[in-house]
Amino acid sequence: MKEKSPGGTDDALGHLMKYGPDPNHWNEYIHCAYSGHRHEAIFLAGIPDIRQSLPHASTHR
Repeated sequence: MKEKSPGGTDDALGHLMKYGPDPNHWNEYIHCAYSGHRHEAIFLAGIPDIRQSLPHASTHR
């Protein structure tokens, strides 16, 4: 499978929001931001760019 590359400036933001700056960015965010769940929903907390705002993030990374 080939990685998609953005075609123009408008596609760059869409590409970033879908794939993130590195391959595991969104997976790591979901893991660190998990704050609970119910049968119908998963709850996340924090801001991805601010590590201290995430409930389970290590501040040593």
